[in-house]
Amino acid sequence: MSRRHPARTATRTRKRGRSNDLAAVVHGTDGEFRVIDWGFPGAAAGWVDSAFLTIRLVAAGHSPRDAEAWAAARPGWPPDGRGDRGGTGEALTAFAAYVAGLWTYRAVTDGVDGPWVRAARDYAAWRTGVEIV
Repeated sequence: MSRRHPARTATRTRKRGRSNDLAAVVHGTDGEFRVIDWGFPGAAAGWVDSAFLTIRLVAAGHSPRDAEAWAAARPGWPPDGRGDRGGTGEALTAFAAYVAGLWTYRAVTDGVDGPWVRAARDYAAWRTGVEIV
């Protein structure tokens, strides 16, 4: 892609654009992780991969608060935990709401459902302070 569309990939931060249980591999005791299976690479904020993994941690049984605390320790996570220039948390909340909406839509229309869909909704609900019934 970078050879065909250099302007689209001209960034130092590459993001996968999707989350797959088999795509994250932890190496060593340094806490670093390497991501494989770049099916949909693209440019994004430095916290996007950690935010996707936050949703996966919620799906694995962690609370949204604990999952986001894990993400806060990863490189690229915004120091204020908010992800936007104004420091209001809108970027992370918008991300959570968008992913929850997209995955819920796909679950309903395409039958692409799984525990990650509920986890995305739970994370978005926690970010917005709205309780899901």
